Amino acid sequence: MATSSLNWQKEIYLNGFAGILPSVNIDLHKLEQKAKAKMSSESFSYIGGGSGNECTIRSNRDAIEKYKIMPRM
Repeated sequence: MATSSLNWQKEIYLNGFAGILPSVNIDLHKLEQKAKAKMSSESFSYIGGGSGNECTIRSNRDAIEKYKIMPRM
């Protein structure tokens, strides 16, 4: 049986009280380092450098930084 999103949220919330962190990594710097470890250096340089003039990567980072995860019960 699939877990409902409400139950999943409740599980994450209650686990937080027990000091258990969710497996979903939301730290952009850690995600970038994991991508760098998995990709060829050429591919990472292209993607990590913004695939051109870097305005897209700058816009994406600015957009992501606006959002904060606020758990509610």
